[in-house]
Amino acid sequence: MSIKQLATNFDVLYRRVSDRSKVTEILLGQLFERSEAEEKYHKALEKISGQMQNSGGDIDDLLKGMKINLNQRAQYYKQFNQSYKHDVELAINDLKQIQCQFKPLIQEVLKTDKDIKVAFDKYDRQKDKTFRASKDYEEAAITLEAQCWNKECNPESRSKAQIRLNQQLVYKQENESALRHAATTYNNFVQSYNTLLQNGIQQLISYHNQIFSISKDILMKILVYEISKTRNLQYDSEQFFKEAEKYLDPQDDPIAPGPSSQIGITKDNYLKVTSQQNSSFLKTIADQISLSHRLNVNRETVSLQQLEVEDEFDLFLANQQFIDDLKEVSINLINKVSKKNKSKNNEEKQLAGVQAMVNKYKNQYGEQQLIKIFSYIKHIIQSTQEQQIKGWKNIPQIENNVLEDELESKFFRELGCIILESFRQAGRSQLSQFGFKNIITFTQKLLEISQREGELILVKRLITMISTIYTIDDKEKRFFLQDSLISMSIWKQIDLWEGVIYTTIEAEIDKSATKDSAQFTKEQIFKDKNVIYSNLLSLTLNMVNFKIDKQEIKNVLNKYARAFQLFELQTQELLKFAENDGKIEPNSKVNSLSILQSLYYQPQTTSTIQGPLGQKKVVIFDKKNPLSSNLTVQKPGGNQVYFSQDTPTRETISPQISPYQNNSSWQQQQQQHQQEQLQQQEQQQQQQQQQQQPQQQYTTIQTQSQQQSILQKVFTPQNANNQSLTILQNQQNMTIPQQQANQVQQIQETEQTKIRYSSHPLEVPRPNNQKKQG
Repeated sequence: MSIKQLATNFDVLYRRVSDRSKVTEILLGQLFERSEAEEKYHKALEKISGQMQNSGGDIDDLLKGMKINLNQRAQYYKQFNQSYKHDVELAINDLKQIQCQFKPLIQEVLKTDKDIKVAFDKYDRQKDKTFRASKDYEEAAITLEAQCWNKECNPESRSKAQIRLNQQLVYKQENESALRHAATTYNNFVQSYNTLLQNGIQQLISYHNQIFSISKDILMKILVYEISKTRNLQYDSEQFFKEAEKYLDPQDDPIAPGPSSQIGITKDNYLKVTSQQNSSFLKTIADQISLSHRLNVNRETVSLQQLEVEDEFDLFLANQQFIDDLKEVSINLINKVSKKNKSKNNEEKQLAGVQAMVNKYKNQYGEQQLIKIFSYIKHIIQSTQEQQIKGWKNIPQIENNVLEDELESKFFRELGCIILESFRQAGRSQLSQFGFKNIITFTQKLLEISQREGELILVKRLITMISTIYTIDDKEKRFFLQDSLISMSIWKQIDLWEGVIYTTIEAEIDKSATKDSAQFTKEQIFKDKNVIYSNLLSLTLNMVNFKIDKQEIKNVLNKYARAFQLFELQTQELLKFAENDGKIEPNSKVNSLSILQSLYYQPQTTSTIQGPLGQKKVVIFDKKNPLSSNLTVQKPGGNQVYFSQDTPTRETISPQISPYQNNSSWQQQQQQHQQEQLQQQEQQQQQQQQQQQPQQQYTTIQTQSQQQSILQKVFTPQNANNQSLTILQNQQNMTIPQQQANQVQQIQETEQTKIRYSSHPLEVPRPNNQKKQG
C-alpha cells in the first residue's frame, strides 16, 4: 500500500474515532447529570421519612410501615446511585485516558509529515544543483578539448582550461555526494512515516474498539440497573397494596380489630396473634429487606412432610438419630487415623462402630447405600493422609469427578460439612500440607454448590469450620483454610452475607422463642434482641476477615438494625466495631455492658396513677459475659401498692441516671436524692398520725418516678443500707390488712395479661390497663 493511501486511511479513521469519542463523552455527561438527580431523589426520600411522625390510633401501624418502606427505598436508591455513579465516573476516566493519547499520536504524525516535506525540498534543491554542476563540468570538458585541437591555442590557455575542468569535477562530485545524502535522509523519513502511519492506524482501531466497549458496557449496566429498579418498584408496590388492602377491607385481616384503638387486640385474639407472629414475622422482614426475590432463602428445618425428595439419599436427613450416629462414626474414624500407636483391640473397636451402624440401619436403608456413605467418609479422610491407611485397602475408590457429582446431592453436602466438623470435634484441626491441599479443593467445591443451592445455614457452618482447620509450614507458621479460600468470588456478594445473617438470626430466634406462652414477655424480647446483637457482632467479624468493603458492611448493619429494631446504642457499637476492622477497643467491655444495662433505664413520663399497678420486673444481663443470652429476673421487694383517700399524693421527678456515670459526683447526687425522699416519707408519716382515722382502707399510690428511683437503687450496691431503710419505712406505712393486699395482688395478676402488641414482635409490649388520673 502506498504511503499516500496509508495517510488517507489514517485521516479517515482518526475523524471517525474522534466523532465516536465526542458522542460517548456527551452520553457519559448526560448519565453523570442523571446520577446527581438520583442523589437528590434519595436524599428527598430520607428527608420525607424522617419528617413522618406516628399519629397513633389505627393508622399508626400503616404510617409506621410507610415510613420504614420509604427509608428502605431511600437506602436502596442511595446504594443504587453510588454504584451507578461509580461506573459512570470510571467510564469517563477511561474515555479521558484514551482522548489524552490522541494528541501525542497526531502531533507525532504531523511532525513526521513536516520533516518529510522539508527533506523532500532539500533533495529537490540538491538535485537541481547537482544537475547544474554536471552541466558546467561538461562545458569545461568541451572547452578543454576544443583548445587541444586548436593548434593556434597557446599552452597557457590550455593549462587554465585544465584547472577549470578539475575544479568543476570536484564541485560535481561534492554535489553528487550531497544528493545521495539527501536521498538517504528522505528515504529514512518516508520509511519512518510509513511505519508511524501503520502503527497509528492500529492504535486508532484499538481506541475505536475501546470506546465502543466503554459505551456498550455502560449501557448494559444501565439496562441492568433499570431492570433491577423496575422490579423492586413493582415488588414494593405489590407489597404496599397488599398491606393497604387490610385497612380497606377489615374482613381480610386475620386478626379482628379490638373495640378501641388504644387496646387494639382483645384477649380472645391472643392465639391468632401468636400464630401469626410465629409464622409470618421473619418472612415479612425478608420481604422488607428484598431477600425473597433475590436469594433462595429456605428454612432448613427438615421433616418428612417438608422434604422434597430429589435423591434417595436425601431421605436420611429426616432421621436425626442417623445423622448423630454418622457424626460419632466420623469422629471415631478420624481419631483412629490420627493415632500413631494403634493397638489391634482399638482398631477392631473402631471398625465395630461402622459395622454396628451398618447392621442397625441396613434393613431400613439398604446395605449398599450405607457402604456408599462410609466409602465417601473414608475417601475424604484418606485424602488427608499421604500414605495408605492400614486396613482401608478394600475401600472402593471414588474419583474426583464422582466426588464432585456426589456434592450435587443435599445429603452429601451435609455429610461433607459433618466430616469437616468432625476434624475439629476430634481435636484434629491441624492437617499435613498434603491433606490441607486436598481439603482446600473439597471445601471450595462444597462452598460453591451450597451457595448456589441457597443453603445458607450450611455456608455459615462452613465459615466457622474454615477458620479452625489449619496446617503448619516448614517455618512453623500456621496457614488456616480461610486464608486459602478468601479469594473466592462468593465472599464479594453482599446478597450472600445478607442471607447468612438472616438465616442465622432466624434459627437463633426459633430456638429462643417461647412456643407455649400466649404472649411475648418483655424478658423474651430483650433476650431476642441480645441474641440478634451478638450474632450481628460475630458475623461482622466474619465479613471483616473476608475483606468485605467497610462501607458495604455498614450498609448491611444499618439495614438489619432497622429491620430488627435494635436499640440505637447497639447499632452504634456494631458500626464502631466494623469501623475498627473488628478490633476491640480497650473500653469495649465497659461499653458493651453499658449498652445492655441502658436498656432498663429508658426514660418514663411521671404521672399520678389510680388503680392496681402491674407488677414490674427488672431484667439484668449476666455481667460476666455481656453478650450472653442468659437472663436473671429479680423482683424488688419494696414494690407494694397503697391506697389513701385523704392523704394527698405528690409527684417527685427523679433525675435520669445514665449508666455511664460512675464517678463520685454522681454518688453524691444519689445520696442527696435519697435524703430528700426520706424527708418526704417522714412528712407523710406525720400527716397520717394527725388524721387518726382507723377506718382507712385505702393506700397512698407512689408515683412512677418514686418506683423508678427505688428500682435504680437495686442496681447500686453502695446504697444497700439506704435501700433497706427505705423499704422498712414503706412497710411501716401499711394501713391495710394482709388479706386485702393479697386481693390486690390477685387483681394485678389478672390485669397483667392484657397487653397491647405492637406491629413488631420484638418491640416491648406496653400494658394498656394503666389509666391516667383526670
